[in-house]
Amino acid sequence: MCYDSWVKGVAPDTSLLRTIYCLYFAFCILSSGAASAQTPAPPIVAVDVQQEGEPVKDPLVLSLLQTRPGMPLSIADVRESITHLISLTRYEDVQVYQDPVPGGVRLRYVLVPVHTVDRLEFRGTLGIPEDTLRRIVVQRFGNAPVASRAEEVARALQTVYRERGYVQAAITPRIEITHKPDRATMVLDINAGPRPVIGEIDTNSEDPADRAVLAGSGIAVGQLYDPAAIDAQLEKYQAALRARGFYEAQASHSADLESAAGGGAGATVHVMIDRGPHVSVAFSGDPLPEAERDRLVPIRAEASADEDLLEDSARAIEDYFRARGYRDATAMYTREETPGELTIRFTISRGARYVIDSFAIDGNTSIPASELASIVRLKAGEPFVQAQVDAAVVGIRGLYRARGFTRATVMPSVATSFASVRANPVTADRTAFERMRLSTGCFTAIDVMLMMRPQRRSFMPGSTARVSSTTLVRF
Repeated sequence: MCYDSWVKGVAPDTSLLRTIYCLYFAFCILSSGAASAQTPAPPIVAVDVQQEGEPVKDPLVLSLLQTRPGMPLSIADVRESITHLISLTRYEDVQVYQDPVPGGVRLRYVLVPVHTVDRLEFRGTLGIPEDTLRRIVVQRFGNAPVASRAEEVARALQTVYRERGYVQAAITPRIEITHKPDRATMVLDINAGPRPVIGEIDTNSEDPADRAVLAGSGIAVGQLYDPAAIDAQLEKYQAALRARGFYEAQASHSADLESAAGGGAGATVHVMIDRGPHVSVAFSGDPLPEAERDRLVPIRAEASADEDLLEDSARAIEDYFRARGYRDATAMYTREETPGELTIRFTISRGARYVIDSFAIDGNTSIPASELASIVRLKAGEPFVQAQVDAAVVGIRGLYRARGFTRATVMPSVATSFASVRANPVTADRTAFERMRLSTGCFTAIDVMLMMRPQRRSFMPGSTARVSSTTLVRF
């Protein structure tokens, strides 16, 4: 049928032709692959390792090569050898060459070593002491900046020079490579250029007395602009203001160097002084020892009277009294502001002072009470401090868990009564607490009972009286 159609001029079946052509091409590809598979890989006759034109004889390096004489050449082995060599972090590149020789091929490994920067040199007209430049670079980039950051180092120093008045400073970085050992030196060629003179000094302050801040310091119009000297003088003046009670005083300066850089009359120095309000600290209520005030309220040392510092100071005052048995001590502060004046007033209420009469431990069926008592560290006659009770809770719980009682619980609670002492308060409290302990089920509960008495001021000035009370601290 197909033959007749062709003879008569009918179009052939295209799908049949596509199938025949595909089978033909597939046969050609298979034949070519089989022929190439039959061609063996050339053997490796020699392997040479070179670094900067000299042979490498390091046993560690040679042991990492997966291609050895006598083995057939394999691309996979070459790649694995390169990976091993790079992993040493000694070389930034490994190049492999194949040279035909009688009987096979010769492989050449060319190692490009890493030249680590281990020196930093400053050359030229520095203008700024070399020790200062080196310290700035080390603080920002480390002792040995990598070669790729040379331009970044130059830009950082350019900023430093400009801040010190050298508006025309030129810095050119370069890397000098040395061999045997393979090292590099980062060289910074510096031309500081001229420093501008001071053409004008503008002082911005509300108090006319501040306009003489630079008087007698040698900093004046016509002198070379030295920002370090100006900052040193302003720091002294700022410290003097804070010593007089202006704890938020700020003194700084800036300079307009554009006119000096363009060949104008000189640099314009702007001095800014802000005294802030005069701050005083007052205390009312119960007395706070004079020797502790600056430590607990460090407004002078911090040179600040912000809210965070005042809140921390109030907590420090409360902690100071609570550590001495005044567990109910409170300290509150207010800000009393008038024009140019700020008074910070702390109102202190110590409350009653509590001392420990005695304590007992109950519910400890697995660990002796004497061992637990060494953890509690509470003694009769000492002030009652809540922090010590909290530390005892942590210590007892940790001891039980270390002995394998992972579900041991310590339940502290404090109940205080200023009424008369009952006939046998300890027995009654133990009985009530024993029921609580038995109701804990599979948990192990430890009860620590603490008897305290408060010392309160009487209504008569200058005298004190002890009011008997019972406080039970339950663990």
